[in-house]
Amino acid sequence: MTQAGAELPSWDWEFERENLREAWPYITPTWLRSAESAMTEGEPFHTTAHRLRNEDALLPGYIYTTPPDLDFDPRTYLGWQPSPDVQACCGGAELPQSAVDRVSALGVDAFFPALMLGSPLGYRTEAAFTFWTPELFRHLVTASVQAAQERGVQCVVAPWIPDRMGNQHLVTALERLGAAVGFRGTEDFLQLTADNYADHVARMPSRKRRRLNLDRQAAVDAGVTFDRIEKDELANNAARVAELTMMNRQRYGASARFEHNETVLRQLLSEGVDVRCWVGRRGDEIVGVCLGFRKHDRIYIKSVGFDYTALGERSSVYFVLMFDLPVADAYAEGVRQVEFGMGSHEAKIVRGCESRNISSAFIMTDPELRPEVAGLLEEYSAQRASMFGAEPVLAHS
Repeated sequence: MTQAGAELPSWDWEFERENLREAWPYITPTWLRSAESAMTEGEPFHTTAHRLRNEDALLPGYIYTTPPDLDFDPRTYLGWQPSPDVQACCGGAELPQSAVDRVSALGVDAFFPALMLGSPLGYRTEAAFTFWTPELFRHLVTASVQAAQERGVQCVVAPWIPDRMGNQHLVTALERLGAAVGFRGTEDFLQLTADNYADHVARMPSRKRRRLNLDRQAAVDAGVTFDRIEKDELANNAARVAELTMMNRQRYGASARFEHNETVLRQLLSEGVDVRCWVGRRGDEIVGVCLGFRKHDRIYIKSVGFDYTALGERSSVYFVLMFDLPVADAYAEGVRQVEFGMGSHEAKIVRGCESRNISSAFIMTDPELRPEVAGLLEEYSAQRASMFGAEPVLAHS
């Protein structure tokens, strides 16, 4: 049985950790409940499927009746921006003003109300499921899109589809309903194949080891020390962590709200989620943070933040916090993969990461608008693919 506009399943963190081992923490009910307590702009519109006892699936979704923050505005994923100095999350490619004007000319009513498939504050479009059939995604997507269009939705956007095993069925299901699909970016991950962290460093080419040592020494010279906080200590510093991550996003022009960051973090901690934060301190003051989660055999890096007034442009602190410390802890805990997400792509590749593509898909309810939107998406996709040095279309493998 498939139902659109459904309540979230009542899964808690323990259930998700044991039964949804392949699901990213950002698309499961524990995260979504926390996000919904912080971000009330979108109306939850989740689609669920149920087969037998404990056999369930969830495709998250949110309906926006009016334009939300830029990161969650469908037009953003066609390259639109309200002004040249405002940029959405993981931006970078700039379309000619003529293309931006073409999106604007379509008008707000062409896109809203809009259904965004996925987890807005998690920046991920996937399904979580405890059972699998080749038709599962088709049933979820079809039920979601048809019910949303019956509600008057003018646009369905799936902005962040990662090229992971099984998601080709998600893309195909969207395409069957008239979706245009284009390249959005990449996310980076590191498989830990050495016996331990010391062995991992020893395997690095000499120039990479030198870069690592220079970063560490520069952090020492800057008077920064590092440690990891979690549970009560992290809760006591939640406001500072939220402040620094917000400052980092705002520095690069992305929309960010302090209350979103802090509320989600505190709620996740109260739910018992394995949240950890690597921090850089100068004296007693926290001047840099890297927030992440452990779930089963992966560590997921969610966000970073820095006090740029205190640190200036110190990339050494960035990579010690975001890369070096999480990898060292992952080896110590027997974790076999660290997921670094989007951003700083080239620098992560230099440090040994692999990448997978992220794609965006659009379904316009008005069939007359589909060719124009498909053309805009193709242009923006090509420009972003060139920027990332990637293929512009999601790989179907």
